[in-house]
Amino acid sequence: MTANGLFRKVDTVMLRVADLEKSRAWYREKLGVKELFGEKKENLVVISFGGDTSITLWQLKEGQSLTPGTKTGCFPILMSDDVRRAHRTL
Repeated sequence: MTANGLFRKVDTVMLRVADLEKSRAWYREKLGVKELFGEKKENLVVISFGGDTSITLWQLKEGQSLTPGTKTGCFPILMSDDVRRAHRTL
């Protein structure tokens, strides 16, 4: 739990990728990670390094690009026991 009690942990780190299949193959082959979940509709795959926090590879949609001014499409998904309280506080 964080100092202010809003978040329990980082659940996953989202990585936006241009080519999901190429990215998932790289993680599998080079790092030997285990895939926990895949979602064809959203074009994403969740991978595990064996700890509490996963990495989610999420393919950009056709014509979509990263937010201007950013070099990566990376952001955390935080787990909260009281999401309404966290939202109000933030």
